[in-house]
Amino acid sequence: MSEQFKLKLPVLKILMKQIINGLKYIHSKNIAHRDLKPENILFSSDEQRVKIIDFSISTIVKTKNNQINEPGGSIFFQGIC
Repeated sequence: MSEQFKLKLPVLKILMKQIINGLKYIHSKNIAHRDLKPENILFSSDEQRVKIIDFSISTIVKTKNNQINEPGGSIFFQGIC
């Protein structure tokens, strides 16, 4: 099982900034991840580096209003379970 550990606020700020910058980058390329959840964010506590993974249901946004009409994401995170 996974270990429980606590991160200090300065490290959390660094990691959150990397997640936000990663999302800004993929959005600038017109890509919607569509399944962002804790399991799809990896990080190394040694390097303080974040990686966003699992783009299997990602979508390239082609419409002018940037809307996606199909459902996406994990069922648990859609509030169905």
